[in-house]
Amino acid sequence: MLGQIEWRGPKKENARLVVNCGIDGNGRQIRRTKSLGKVSKTFANKALAAFVTEIENGEAIRSSKMNFSKFVEQWFRDYADNSLAPKTKARYTDMLEGRIIPALGNMKLNQIKPQHILALYAAMRAEGARKDGGSGGLAELTVLHHHRLLHRIFSHAVYWQIIPSNPVARVPAPKIPRRELCVYDKDQIDLLYEALINAPD
Repeated sequence: MLGQIEWRGPKKENARLVVNCGIDGNGRQIRRTKSLGKVSKTFANKALAAFVTEIENGEAIRSSKMNFSKFVEQWFRDYADNSLAPKTKARYTDMLEGRIIPALGNMKLNQIKPQHILALYAAMRAEGARKDGGSGGLAELTVLHHHRLLHRIFSHAVYWQIIPSNPVARVPAPKIPRRELCVYDKDQIDLLYEALINAPD
């Protein structure tokens, strides 16, 4: 946040602190002010630093109480819309609207814990989770994609000082089962080579 000191009065000796806190929903500048009266420049500078910290802490507490779905809207507006390719945004939107928002959307950011993330993954793996009506749950790779998206969103919430830590960072990333490779043995390779040599032109 940017703050400044305005010196007022006939002799410019009365200080007023002004802190810019962003733009509201109508595009108007949000400003917080505090009058100090007649003080020294040193005192005013220290008071300004304290005032900025006070506002930032208050904003962080209020922001952390917003719903996850509201934060996702902010995340798209302030980050995704300007930084991600259209196809990536469309894929993220499908994941959010299809699975994540229905599970976490109404929860407060500061209330979402690792166990809520784990419960979401368990629901995705459960029988009947597939929307195409197929048997079994979602593929582990699909769960991993949701995990990465959630981690990215919450990382921005931490970076923007809205929450102190990322709950997804405390959840193990889903592991993709390794497929066993099928390779030819020496005899099979010899037969294949012989067949290629003797193949008609």
